[in-house]
Amino acid sequence: GEAGGITQRIGAYQITVSAEGKPLSRAEREIPPLRQAQVRDDGTKRAITFIDTPGHEAFMQMRTRGAKIADVAILVVAADDGIKPQTEETIKIIETAKIPFVVAITKIDKPEANPERVKKELAEKNILAEGYGGKIPFVNTSAKTKEGIDDLLEAVLLLADVDSKHLMVNPKRAAIGTIIESHIDPKQGPLASALVHSGTLKIGDHIIVGHVWGKVRSMKNDRGEPVKTALPSAPVQILGLKAAPQVGDVLRVSHKDVQELKKRVKSHQIEHHLRSVVGRRPTVFTKKLAEGEEQRKEPELEKLFVILKTDTVGSAEAILESIKKIEHQEVSVEIVHRGLGIITDADILRAEAAKAHVYGFHVQVSPKAEQLARSKGVTMKTYTVIYDLLDDIKEELVTLLPQLIERKEIGRLKILAIFRNENTFQVVGGKVTDGTISLGADVDIQRGEKIIATGKITQLQSNKQNVKEVASGNEAGLKIEGKPVMAVGDTIIASVAEVKERTLEV
Repeated sequence: GEAGGITQRIGAYQITVSAEGKPLSRAEREIPPLRQAQVRDDGTKRAITFIDTPGHEAFMQMRTRGAKIADVAILVVAADDGIKPQTEETIKIIETAKIPFVVAITKIDKPEANPERVKKELAEKNILAEGYGGKIPFVNTSAKTKEGIDDLLEAVLLLADVDSKHLMVNPKRAAIGTIIESHIDPKQGPLASALVHSGTLKIGDHIIVGHVWGKVRSMKNDRGEPVKTALPSAPVQILGLKAAPQVGDVLRVSHKDVQELKKRVKSHQIEHHLRSVVGRRPTVFTKKLAEGEEQRKEPELEKLFVILKTDTVGSAEAILESIKKIEHQEVSVEIVHRGLGIITDADILRAEAAKAHVYGFHVQVSPKAEQLARSKGVTMKTYTVIYDLLDDIKEELVTLLPQLIERKEIGRLKILAIFRNENTFQVVGGKVTDGTISLGADVDIQRGEKIIATGKITQLQSNKQNVKEVASGNEAGLKIEGKPVMAVGDTIIASVAEVKERTLEV
């Protein structure tokens, strides 16, 4: 099921269909996995690999990555929702990638479903259906009733057949693929999901992915079953890499390149060690100011320090991309550390030193870390829904915003008599002409149109009795702390301070 109504991982799964596009039973589909929509030699069976991407806008990077490695795209629009901001972003991605696509209008079984509205909305985006002046196939579908699923698969295969030349690959060459997800399993270590584009990936192959290398120790297919080989278009989970690779990086089988990378890394480690032993004086760059010029500093932002632990690299990318969009002139988020897998006591100690919050997404917490967080007073939370994580970050940022204090006028009094003048206060009498005069209120002394002084009401009387407030139309005696500058005829303007509620809206 989807947490919070959204699928929050990128994955790939493969189905085998008949030549007409109808799904086969498990017994019927046991054929070697083929490149997306490639027809097998006997022309009776073909395999389609689907790269699933989440619908939440935070996972746009993952959706972009999916488009780059896909042969055909399916633009999914709910019949009851219509076009959403994510839909518009996805349209841009498909157009940029220049890949053929079919529109799947889902949830047509719902009473409020309106496929015609979806077609009109897409037509406004210049996506014209067949029969509406365009050539883009539209298919009405329902996951609940299975209506339209066969038609959708057939449409995908027809689009693939239009440009079938680029689907031809060589299964005998060394494998090349793309990492579509990676994470660190607490028991097994780094695991990477890859989609093989060309060649055959085998157990024992030496592989290189960006700056990560390893040897394929085991593989599982999209159904979690162990496999010894992965042919073109097969999605597999690989065990054997030294670290979790970056999502989107290219996987290559090359024993020679792996050995060269090992040498470079070892050389870099030796150089780094020598630098740490010898030490280097820090280089300080200064700018000489012109005579009389003052050095101006940018106002420092209040920062929320965060340690982020996630289940996968893709999840981390999506969360960081969303955090970047939380912009404010006075506060910001700084990720002091991020990693994959379980939250450990080391994360808590790091958070204590950095005065950081620990946030986990789809990860567990070790018992020791949980106990340590309580004893150290470190804020630690875990999430399964990205909305909740982002909302909590925003709430924490709001608490860092400096208070915004506004003064609210509550009343005015006309001075009719001066009873006492001292160096630090005056006692006066007058009549409240507007609003209410309250004990403890701040005051401005107005003469004509000008404010000549400020002060504070420290004592308030009415009918020779101490009171907390005097309403309009009544006379009052006041003791006001401040410079003794008031005179008969001046106006006392009373006000109170109100703390305005802050938000991240600028």
